[in-house]
Amino acid sequence: MKTTATLCTALIIAFSFQTSGAEAKKPNILWLIAENIGPDLGCYGYPSVVTPNLDRLARQGMRYELAFSAAPMCSPSRSAFMTGMYQTTIGAQNHRSHRHDHFHLPDGVQPVTQRLAGAGYYTANIRKLDGKQVGTAKTDLNFEVQGAVLNLRPNTKPRTDGGSGVNSKLQDYENEIRLFHTDNWSDLKPRQPFFAQVNLPTVERNVKGWIGSKAIPWNRQTHPETTDPAKMIVLPYYPDHEITRKDWAGYIDAVNAMDARAGALGIYDLGGSVWEWCEDFFNADKKDHVLRSASWGSSAPKPLLSSFRGNQPSTRRWRCDGFRCVLEGSP
Repeated sequence: MKTTATLCTALIIAFSFQTSGAEAKKPNILWLIAENIGPDLGCYGYPSVVTPNLDRLARQGMRYELAFSAAPMCSPSRSAFMTGMYQTTIGAQNHRSHRHDHFHLPDGVQPVTQRLAGAGYYTANIRKLDGKQVGTAKTDLNFEVQGAVLNLRPNTKPRTDGGSGVNSKLQDYENEIRLFHTDNWSDLKPRQPFFAQVNLPTVERNVKGWIGSKAIPWNRQTHPETTDPAKMIVLPYYPDHEITRKDWAGYIDAVNAMDARAGALGIYDLGGSVWEWCEDFFNADKKDHVLRSASWGSSAPKPLLSSFRGNQPSTRRWRCDGFRCVLEGSP
């Protein structure tokens, strides 16, 4: 069975640092996940955006030009990259499905974080940094996770009254506590090696507009709205209309805010042993969410960046051919 490449790369990195004798030091893994964007970053040559933090990640590491999501919607895409399997292979292809039927993964298929936990990693789905909410801790999987509870200090369990929305929240809760040990950034330093994913709240929207804008604050947080709609480049298959330009300007503001949130995590400035041996990744769960874009196939490329900080063993090297990268050499 074929596998998707995204989080599987983290597994390759984690397990490749094990040796037959004394175990080599394993890198920490930080994974930043954005909502609903194409390769619309400065490092991909997209005009108008201001994304210095992710551009720096690209300069220091690798920028992938042929990265694609496995599905055009959140939940099947996340079901794919959290297992390394195509969503159609594991029966998770329908959006927000299996929320009430106790559907489980096929035998032999495990979520990536459970595999990492089995390899000695402390796993985190970050909500808070220094008391401030910085991530959504989104799971949104189309299956029920089996296995032991990892998080012994979970958030309040949502109540269920039989409604579809509440049951979906209940499944997200039950999945999260079996996939991750914590949701708090401060738990990471004393528990290495760790795998920490941060689901950034932007670029997301609802019928009222872009999440984090002045019209729709996220956890009482808003981002600047500085992009001039008149300067937007309207793609030829969109009507060149004030509504279109305003929507694209809101998208650019949201992308800029997403990059600022990545920078606010301090991933380049914390220093110390936590960050001197760390593999950083950034990807998006699906294509941009501007007007008709979301849900219309996954053929457009998505952003994928990676960077390694630390001293790799000198006998190892990356061999890359397009999107596929293999770590070669003996430990």
